[in-house]
Amino acid sequence: MFRELFEFGLIQTDANFANFLYCGDSARLGLLDFGATRSLPDGVTDGYRRLLAAAVREDRQAMAESAQGIGYFREAIHADQREAVIDLFLQVTEPARMHGRYDFGSSDLPQRIRDAGLALSFERGYWHTPPADVLEAAKAEIEQEANRAREELRGQVSAIAVASAEKILKREIDDKAGRG
Repeated sequence: MFRELFEFGLIQTDANFANFLYCGDSARLGLLDFGATRSLPDGVTDGYRRLLAAAVREDRQAMAESAQGIGYFREAIHADQREAVIDLFLQVTEPARMHGRYDFGSSDLPQRIRDAGLALSFERGYWHTPPADVLEAAKAEIEQEANRAREELRGQVSAIAVASAEKILKREIDDKAGRG
């Protein structure tokens, strides 16, 4: 993922676990779906590099400056909102600060990030529009979920139609058998 962002200057706009493959033998993570990537300008990539480096050092001031530089913070952001977002960034980058391997399998990090993000947007009323690249990733995820929901609905409608047709056919057969 870091090579995708920092070396290739791309971002996966459909960032869900199904689009990545972990190869245990080589301890490598591979991207399976390149169709959902988009290029990032060098300045944005550099801004994310500075943000990650600051997060690894746990340098909150440098994190705030980097986030501001990539457009994550508006000028009028409240100090406590900025600190809450920095706290969230620190959670997201927790694996990068680990010495040795990070055990994603036993970690509750995704749930903690989800909970912290929900608290920021709903409980504290800190919702704001994030940068375009973050929105693009969210938009792709929403579109993917909508497509899954449509396919599931199509399957349910088809099942209902088939079941109804079977009932009608059985009734017709029974009627003809009763007359015959």
